[in-house]
Amino acid sequence: MVRALPLLLVVPVAVHLVAAEGGWASAVITAQLITVVTMAAHVHQGGREPGPASPWPPA
Repeated sequence: MVRALPLLLVVPVAVHLVAAEGGWASAVITAQLITVVTMAAHVHQGGREPGPASPWPPA
């Protein structure tokens, strides 16, 4: 639960910004912010970004 706390704070603020300001610019900035925070939380928790797909098995 503690690890998800930043998301619980950022998502409502982002939704409020989109609702209050409107427009595509706010929606795009909000989506980017949520993506960055989510990825940062994932990496901070020890996750890794998936590598590129390859048709060959690992060596």
